Amino acid sequence: MPGSGKTRVGQALAQLLAWRWVDVDDAVSDDVPGFIEANGIEAFRARERDVIAALKPQDCVVSVGGGAVLDPANRAALCALGPVVWLRATEATLLDRIGSGDDRPLLKGDPAAKLPVLLAERTPIYAEMATVVVDVDGRDPYENAGEVALAVSRAAQ
Repeated sequence: MPGSGKTRVGQALAQLLAWRWVDVDDAVSDDVPGFIEANGIEAFRARERDVIAALKPQDCVVSVGGGAVLDPANRAALCALGPVVWLRATEATLLDRIGSGDDRPLLKGDPAAKLPVLLAERTPIYAEMATVVVDVDGRDPYENAGEVALAVSRAAQ
């Protein structure tokens, strides 16, 4: 979900593991809000799908935007890459982290009204896909990265 920490936790986890970090949003565009404004969400989703399809299983941490899982092809590709981690946060934490939402196209205007809709749509998919779930409330990205590493290690046993 927006505000769950996928970028900061992904970077911290990659650093902790000494792995490469891939941010799918960055691979699509260096200005996601601008790209979506200029080209539309469907064009963004199409590029996102291409980036995810091109990923190969290797020692890397991949951060994907929360809406990527709406596409069944993305879900299959992500699950084939390795463990899928759901960075779960409460609605209050997400709202606090996203602030005005002006830099998040799907939340722009009224994040408090729009976020619950995204949560309702995506939560069942996250729950179905997740190899592990890490609750991220109240911890910094490095603490959450440590929790992710530990949870994935436990799940592999």
